[in-house]
Amino acid sequence: MTYDATTLLLYCCVFLIPVVILICSSLFILTRGLHSFANWLITFISCCYISTFLAIFIAHLYPTLSPYLTNYVHAPAGILSLGALIHLAYWLIRNLRQIHIPLAPYIFYVPALAVFIGAFFADLPFAQFHKNNIWIHTSTTTFLTDVYNLSGILLVSLLCFVIYIALKIRRGIQKKMFYYFSTVLVISISAFYIVEWLLPDNLFFPFFSMYIQVSCILAIGAGMVHLELSPSIANRYRELIALSPIGIVILDHEFRIVDINDNARKPIVQYGVENVIHALFFNDSSLEKNGSVYDLLTKQRILTNHVMRMKDSLSDNVYFLSINASILEEEHQLFYYLSFFDMTEEMIHQQQLQQLAFEDQLTKLPNRAYFIPKVTQLVTDLQQGTLILIDLNSFKQINDTYGHKIGDYVLQHTAQILRNEIQSNDEMARLGGDEFVIYLPNSDEAHAMRFVDSLRERFVSTPFIYEQLSLIISPSIGYSIIHATISTHFEYYYQLADDAMYLDKQRIKKAREL
Repeated sequence: MTYDATTLLLYCCVFLIPVVILICSSLFILTRGLHSFANWLITFISCCYISTFLAIFIAHLYPTLSPYLTNYVHAPAGILSLGALIHLAYWLIRNLRQIHIPLAPYIFYVPALAVFIGAFFADLPFAQFHKNNIWIHTSTTTFLTDVYNLSGILLVSLLCFVIYIALKIRRGIQKKMFYYFSTVLVISISAFYIVEWLLPDNLFFPFFSMYIQVSCILAIGAGMVHLELSPSIANRYRELIALSPIGIVILDHEFRIVDINDNARKPIVQYGVENVIHALFFNDSSLEKNGSVYDLLTKQRILTNHVMRMKDSLSDNVYFLSINASILEEEHQLFYYLSFFDMTEEMIHQQQLQQLAFEDQLTKLPNRAYFIPKVTQLVTDLQQGTLILIDLNSFKQINDTYGHKIGDYVLQHTAQILRNEIQSNDEMARLGGDEFVIYLPNSDEAHAMRFVDSLRERFVSTPFIYEQLSLIISPSIGYSIIHATISTHFEYYYQLADDAMYLDKQRIKKAREL
């Protein structure tokens, strides 16, 4: 059939301009990420429509080919594009780990395969120009009616599927994505059926459903680009959380867990994830002075490097979590972001190092490095106390006579006597050699004298016994009464106690000579 220039130009505008638009949009989407399978899916859907538009264009140029192109190209490609569109929605959902259907991609393309096979057994439609105008009108066969109905079922199924997921997702950006997706589908499907219903019988608009579907896929592609909702971004987000070496938890405004990775479950699964989150926000005893984590987040919007201590009620084991938290507002809703990791080993190692630094390894008493700063602070806070120095008499003679091993045992024996004598709020340490020190907080001179007398009696009543050896350890004891109004320097009171201990040592030495 021969066409004039105006008719040919009209055909090119109606059928080839969409082809150009689809090609340009496919190339643009692919440049956004060749590695994204969803981008390739959008391109594949566009190619289906491109082939359909080209087939219709050729059918108008050569009407004798129209029945074959309608059955073998137009109908299968249209259903194939809808199957790929459902595949795209499934891919987005799967990347968000909201749903997983075994063999889903294959199931989505079954209708297209059925249409393609059925085309070889279906009657060919009769093609003619519609009421002598330029549009070719294809007679409706049973096969084409089934294809039309199937496309409507697939569109409605896709819409229900997407709306269900949009309602299920609680996170902001993913919820926005599926609301956008479902809105485009609702507008496109509604526009198609409304226009079809409003058009009078004598007015024919060919291939209107195809234009609506093309508008739908273009809008979805534009939305993914404009809103940065590419599934590759969602996939990277999911992989980043899943592979993160630290625990990550996202909570909604009602403190319900929206997202959590495996590393967040491992250190706290035995306590119950929800219990730990509630304890962290409201019952963390380490923040008693400053309020709960929730209070801090409300005031500061962020919390960094907070160490939470937990105790296992069954085994009495203590665990430590290092926690960072922040509060953000997304779409007028508050979300709480937590990241933490188990630092129990680090804390135990730190405590061991601190113990090595502040503990005397022979007697297991605190050493000078711990005692002096501690007592200095207590003197500043309490204003009054007693500093007592103890030195063992004839300790060098014990080492020379019985050996250093026995001397070490004597020091351990002395440390145990001191432990048995002091109260829980008293402080004691080994300053070095055979010199020990005790601090009695809030004590006066009368209390100090009673304590010293009791300590001497304890040494006499508790002799050192090792195998056949039995020794009564004799201590020299001196003390000084601390008044912070006079001085808060440790060395000042140490010197007074040391002078008193020297006088006691001289007294004991003279008593032995007599």
